[in-house]
Amino acid sequence: MPMYGAYVCGPCDGLYYLYEYDFSGRALWNPTINELKLLPQIIEKSDPPPNTTPAKNEVYGFGSDPLTGDYKVAVIKGYWSTNDEDVSYPLSVFVYSLRTNSWKYCGDLTREYDLASNKCYIFVKGCCFWLGSSSQDGENSGEVIVSFDMASDSFQEISVPNYQQPASKCLGIYDDSLAFISVHDDEKTLDLWTLNDGIWTKKFGIGPFPDVWNPIGHWKDNKLILECEERKLVLCDPNTQEIKDLAFHQDMSCQGIFAYMESLVTLKDKTESKAGEEEVKGDAGQA
Repeated sequence: MPMYGAYVCGPCDGLYYLYEYDFSGRALWNPTINELKLLPQIIEKSDPPPNTTPAKNEVYGFGSDPLTGDYKVAVIKGYWSTNDEDVSYPLSVFVYSLRTNSWKYCGDLTREYDLASNKCYIFVKGCCFWLGSSSQDGENSGEVIVSFDMASDSFQEISVPNYQQPASKCLGIYDDSLAFISVHDDEKTLDLWTLNDGIWTKKFGIGPFPDVWNPIGHWKDNKLILECEERKLVLCDPNTQEIKDLAFHQDMSCQGIFAYMESLVTLKDKTESKAGEEEVKGDAGQA
């Protein structure tokens, strides 16, 4: 890892976003060609709430604009009171563009959301999606999915499907669509829905899987990653209900898993690329 202790999210076209919590370092990374681009310091809102400081914890997403091909990082930040008051403030949205190598403030979310512990998001069809809950006047008012459109820099609130509770759940991708995956706490059955044109469709219900604790996310070929007893990870084929032990055991709960893909996408801007080409040409001429 090029940044010690960094959160990793992605990939998008083989690129990853890295974020160091302790030092607020940010970067884009292409491990295939060993290219790292440090991001400029994130800007602050010009009129933050009084008696507050930006919260250290944040929610983020990384993806591409399907209209321009630009790569973007969306960061959702809250505020901490500096006088120990128990007050909630609207979450602010900041977006980084690789094309301009700059941040911009995109406004505040219209409602209060609890997304603070949500490090795992889904990027599909040009949008980032986060699972969380909304609140009204400090009271939890239910689970929701918040989406961010990379082309329009706009947010939308989406209702979760009518799944059987209590259950562990996560977002994923299935048949190239946003998926909602749940594992019932008692019955240990696994259900999966997909979202298309604003409508949830239940694709299947399988199991029970007595040893499964949590759904972690999707894998290749519509297979799913699940967390079982003793925090081991398994691969589940929904078609055959076959469970394969991935021989990966850990001391802490898994936050997310990503499928690696190779990429030749450069993170250098046009000025850097041109300078590099001229340097190569100069070396060739001297030879």
